[in-house]
Amino acid sequence: MKEHMYEVELFRPLPQVDISTSFFERCASSHVYTATVDVLARRYGILAAFFRVGMIFAIVLLFVSNQLAHAIMVACVLPFSLSGFVTASFLSLGVLRMLASYYEFWFMTVFNLLHWIFFALVLQDGRVVTCISLWLGCQMAISVDANIRTFHASAASALIGFPILVTLTWLATVEKIQDQKNFRIAVYGDHSVNILDAVMFTASTLGVFLLKIGILKRAGHARPKSAILTALPCMTIKITLRLAHRSTQPVTSDSQTPRGTTHDDVDPKIQQFHVYRLPIKQVDGLRTILPSKYWLGMIEKHRLLFRVLLYTVGFTGFSLNVYQSAVDFGREEPTSNSSAARSDARSALAFVCTSVFCGTFVLLYQRDLLRLLRRNFDVLFSSCQFLIFGLCLCDMVRWDIHRVTVVVSWMVWYHWAVTLDALTPTIKRRVFGFSKRLAAPVTATIIVGGAAVFYEVVFSGGTRFHDRVLWEQKLSSSHTVVLRTQTILVGRVLTILLWCSRQVFLLLLRDEDELNLIRGLVEYCTPFEFFPDPKKKRKGIRTVTVAASPRS
Repeated sequence: MKEHMYEVELFRPLPQVDISTSFFERCASSHVYTATVDVLARRYGILAAFFRVGMIFAIVLLFVSNQLAHAIMVACVLPFSLSGFVTASFLSLGVLRMLASYYEFWFMTVFNLLHWIFFALVLQDGRVVTCISLWLGCQMAISVDANIRTFHASAASALIGFPILVTLTWLATVEKIQDQKNFRIAVYGDHSVNILDAVMFTASTLGVFLLKIGILKRAGHARPKSAILTALPCMTIKITLRLAHRSTQPVTSDSQTPRGTTHDDVDPKIQQFHVYRLPIKQVDGLRTILPSKYWLGMIEKHRLLFRVLLYTVGFTGFSLNVYQSAVDFGREEPTSNSSAARSDARSALAFVCTSVFCGTFVLLYQRDLLRLLRRNFDVLFSSCQFLIFGLCLCDMVRWDIHRVTVVVSWMVWYHWAVTLDALTPTIKRRVFGFSKRLAAPVTATIIVGGAAVFYEVVFSGGTRFHDRVLWEQKLSSSHTVVLRTQTILVGRVLTILLWCSRQVFLLLLRDEDELNLIRGLVEYCTPFEFFPDPKKKRKGIRTVTVAASPRS
């Protein structure tokens, strides 16, 4: 196996984008635009301070009962949130269009909108302006890659959204908000969901992504690249990578992807995205979990027998798990001890076969790629969702041993499918004779199974699922906060359906040598002034940049 050294390279060249266009630039005249930019570069700090005061008012509003104070503070919240509208009006439309092609951007956008709609339903009065301001603030954090003007200011406040979100959700849950509403929303027929459960569900997912963006934004600093250019690292926009043999010509390189456009004959508003950081540059395909000296010679000698045995074991484990899932999570209990014993035997055999099949792949995973996957947000987030879902499901079947075994087997299958990036092309083809598209039916089956559990628990009322109170706190004679297993399970299933279903399409549509979840970080350069401009803030003088002439 001579061809085992790989280079990590871009799957396709990075684009050039016109970063100068914005909503305000399109609507305002050249004179108004230039004057506004000059004022904001010097005075945006005042707007940012007003925004913080507005957020304090927004939180205090939740406890105010005096009508006059209530009206005054409601009237102040939106004007004090002007900095959020300024940020939105100066977002780069070119970068925003790129953001719109990423599933993660839409996932966060939908959860952000739903959360503040649900929170507004809890308030149902003039305080909904608070929800508008907070929705806009969170959306600007989600759209941070297109933020070419207030990068420095937003970097300092990116993490604020997470504690505010958690605090407001907790206050609503324990009903500490003045005159808040608590009711149920009809979902289907006689089935309904409590509005506070909906708020907790959206907050638990949105909060994770806000925290991720805040941490990445604090870690990724804007840095000068030349006299007029500043590099801005992207948080959501990432590049697709592939593994290519070291001898092959890469699709692109740093020489083909210039780090900023600095030539005089090129418009500085047209910027080339370029690589900010690759997770790894070279990969040794034989540096596997199980050292190659223990398996290389034996597998090459008995390759056909190895594949036949391995796929027979894998198909047996998968088929038994599908069948046993239908039996164990259906509505009928075993009619006799013999049928229960057969269920135990099938679930045990399915787990053993699953462990052997998936474990064999893991033993031949490339060490460095697996290490990257262990720290990958997509893997960690989906893994946590499945872990919580699995624990709740096991609790709802009262930790019945063969049903727990089935759940654990499916978790092994999912983690096998989501970590296939750690399998190098040489081992994938020459050892396993494997295509990652074969993992798509496995992932699809798991997601469909989760949807079936959701239907059975919420709508069908299956007798094998037993809800349980995990935590209960009596706050008053009329209100008790209750955390139930079913509530957590339903929330995790919905998140899995919305987030993890894209893994099926990645497995089906991506090329064999293309990495699904291991991606590279990118950045682009901006020649425009920041709000506030650090140079003006330090020196108190006016500077001239291309921002002064946005239009020709």
